[in-house]
Amino acid sequence: DPLEYRLHLLSKWDKSWSDCLRLAAEKAGWGKPLPKGEGLGIAISNWPAAAKRNAGTVVCTAVRVAVSQQGQVKVKQVDVAFDCGRVANADAVRAQIEGATIMGMNMTLNEQLTIVDGVIAETNFHQYPMLRMADVPVVNVHFEALSGQERFDIVGEAPIGPVGPAIGNAIYQALGTRVRSTPVGNWDLGWG
Repeated sequence: DPLEYRLHLLSKWDKSWSDCLRLAAEKAGWGKPLPKGEGLGIAISNWPAAAKRNAGTVVCTAVRVAVSQQGQVKVKQVDVAFDCGRVANADAVRAQIEGATIMGMNMTLNEQLTIVDGVIAETNFHQYPMLRMADVPVVNVHFEALSGQERFDIVGEAPIGPVGPAIGNAIYQALGTRVRSTPVGNWDLGWG
């Protein structure tokens, strides 16, 4: 089990990592059966202090995806648990985490530039796919893993990191196919 594996690896590390994993997994419905073509993936990271205890911002993201028989990937649910120590303005922190999570989703699902004869081929947004409001699920931000440590660490960049790996892990659970490069839209993920 991917969750148990991570919890085992982190059992002697900073407690915030395990707390964030457990909370995101619980809120995402980890372990519940999913319909065919759906998967739940999880990933965790810290920015900018992954090698230090009680430092930086730990972010765990659990993502539920549905992959159509034609190979279209739709993110259905995102749950984010984090520990930046303390927060001064919960609404601002929630907005930063939601925005960074959506940015990470777009990077994973869509973003790429094409170089033709040394020039970028995409000239504007009509040629550069971006997530639209209809493509974005509600991003559930969970504050319960905050440790109350004496730090107010960054939240703007930290949530971007685990989104792509969580989507890749969810696709693997749904299809048994490992996606090892982005954008995911370049992969033939059709099934059935």
